[in-house]
Amino acid sequence: MDPKLAFIVGVLGAAAPEILRLYNLRTNPRFKWRASYFLMSLPLFLLGGVVALVLPATTYYGAFYAGLTTPVTINAAVKKASEVAPPEARKRRKDVPRPPAPSPTRDFFDALF
Repeated sequence: MDPKLAFIVGVLGAAAPEILRLYNLRTNPRFKWRASYFLMSLPLFLLGGVVALVLPATTYYGAFYAGLTTPVTINAAVKKASEVAPPEARKRRKDVPRPPAPSPTRDFFDALF
């Protein structure tokens, strides 16, 4: 499979869940269409294309699926990285740091699912 085509199909795969989500939000009056929303989504779409290149996609389906699973993979990695210690070690003690406060970027990735 041509690498350029694999990248493009991977980008489309990563964009597919977001397109479906935006389609479902089209009638929600509280949702405001902003350019920043699309600018935040663009790196995720490009990462889907990179994943399709890194995982040697031999078919269009493989490239699309690699891009499609990119948000799930990123969300799992963010959740795993946010785990500071096992639950028994995170008791409210002064010497154990508290987990970080939620950030807008993390809220964005959590909202994808």
